[in-house]
Amino acid sequence: MNKSLSQQAAVLALKFKAHQFRNEAGDQSIREYLVRWVWEHSIRNRIHCNYVQLLCALMERLLVRLGQAAGRSIHTLRPDVFADYVRQRRCDGYATATVNTEVIYLMKIGRDVEFLTGVNAGAGLGQEQRTHLERLPFSIGELEKILATAATWGDLGDQWQTFIRLMIYTSLRPTDAANVRRQDIDLKRQIIQIIDGKTRRHRSGQANL
Repeated sequence: MNKSLSQQAAVLALKFKAHQFRNEAGDQSIREYLVRWVWEHSIRNRIHCNYVQLLCALMERLLVRLGQAAGRSIHTLRPDVFADYVRQRRCDGYATATVNTEVIYLMKIGRDVEFLTGVNAGAGLGQEQRTHLERLPFSIGELEKILATAATWGDLGDQWQTFIRLMIYTSLRPTDAANVRRQDIDLKRQIIQIIDGKTRRHRSGQANL
């Protein structure tokens, strides 16, 4: 019983210390604030070590993207920073679920930054909260319109049509479809074999013609 009470007291003490760090963060740099936020959030919510690793990796990528700007005051952090980061992650072909998890954490950070500075650094992520309808796949009619539009772009349009059709018939991610080489295609067996951009493992399959 005493051991249990002692553990509870230790957790409460850590949470109080973390709360102090949060309240004292007003004059810190962006770098200092993000590092402290991970520490404070992890302790306060007692999150699993796997999520702590995810948060640390997210902060590292953010700081690399910010560069020298990470040394500026937290008051200089603007909503477009998080929005640009997420946009680049989606363009790089990362799994939707992975980026969506990062969006959730970035929005939490944004609200906490607003508590200190009055500016919600996650405000630019509002459009990322897509509804179910917005996440539905393209219909056949929509794809036909996209291809018809691309057909009006000359040689560039021919490349886009090939790219789009390749994704339609193979279900490849955009990044993987863009990296398909002639030697990856076996016309006799109607098979395309590539190295998956996400898992870095070989992946092969028959085109759905």
